[in-house]
Amino acid sequence: MASTPTEEAYTALDRAYRHFNQCLFAGRLPNCMFTLHNKGPLVLGTVSPNRFVDRIGTVTHQLTVNPAYLVSRDLLSTLSTLVHEQVHIQQIEFGRPTRRGYHNREWGKMMKRVGLYPSATGQPGGAEVGEMMSHYIVEGGPFHVAARQLIASGFAFNWFEARAVPPRPGTPRPAGGPAPLDLGTEPATGVATERRRPSVAAPTQVPPADRKPEIADTVIPPSPAETRAPATRSGTRTKFACPTAGCRTVAWGSSRVALLCGEHAVPLVPVLPRTRRTAPNVIACGDTPASAPARKAR
Repeated sequence: MASTPTEEAYTALDRAYRHFNQCLFAGRLPNCMFTLHNKGPLVLGTVSPNRFVDRIGTVTHQLTVNPAYLVSRDLLSTLSTLVHEQVHIQQIEFGRPTRRGYHNREWGKMMKRVGLYPSATGQPGGAEVGEMMSHYIVEGGPFHVAARQLIASGFAFNWFEARAVPPRPGTPRPAGGPAPLDLGTEPATGVATERRRPSVAAPTQVPPADRKPEIADTVIPPSPAETRAPATRSGTRTKFACPTAGCRTVAWGSSRVALLCGEHAVPLVPVLPRTRRTAPNVIACGDTPASAPARKAR
């Protein structure tokens, strides 16, 4: 009997998780519940602690992967995102996560131990702790070796979000059918650096107050348009701040303006007003664009 799309998609995630659990975490990480969900164009993966429980009271974490990027990024980069999420689970289980949204030094040490180097820019030299964090793959490190072994065994993701797959150039579209898929080739060696930016930003969604906090990793570099605050009434100003750890650059302006930190050359992000509702525990791991048409904050 042929396997179903659900079986194929989730079996691949579970296989990769188990492989890295044995190779990088000595099999210590608990099993988790996988979901495929597009939470927005900047989110690659999230971890929601203790999100699911069974009938006898066993609790497990939720690990969500954005299916839009299972094909638009190379396989090595996608697997590094999965391990990034596994490091969050490791810290939840055996470490001490600090205040919401902050990547502390303990998390950074855990990342380095598995061969993923924390960096606010996704490149060598970036800040290693802070609100907005990404990582880069250490060539020849534990993750790199383990990932190459997995890919060499024939591992691949076979199901993706349809709108994220570009049509094959020069191939006519079948009458009444979808455009043919160009799945490309997945490199078995080398350190991947490609990150594709989506063209349309999805609206921000605030989860209900009674939900468990969620750890979200946004590792796609935001454009200035994607970092703007929601539109406000005329005559009001929005506060913006630099996401780099330790930087105190702030600016005030229209919610539609795009600002740039002059010291770190990264887009300033809007500081939303506090509300009485419980905000999500967001840990944002984001690259920043190398060049973006924005004004420097004074």
